[in-house]
Amino acid sequence: MTNLARRLRKLEAGILDCHGRIANTPEWLEFWGDKLDQLIAGEDVDLTGALAVVDAIIEAGEREEAAAVAGSSVQVAVSERFV
Repeated sequence: MTNLARRLRKLEAGILDCHGRIANTPEWLEFWGDKLDQLIAGEDVDLTGALAVVDAIIEAGEREEAAAVAGSSVQVAVSERFV
């Protein structure tokens, strides 16, 4: 394996969550939205890595609140799914 390929794999490993998804992408949000739906339905769900989701939800709420204060109608993808 070349040095460049090794470095690239190391970088990729740093940006993927424990489920192999890149955080804050539409696929990541969909994955966690499904997990939260399962949790609400009472199913047994692996919540490893869920802290990042909680952070994303809080951040989206704060952005939405700041936009409302500023009089903006900006929609946040995370808040549409979770908040």
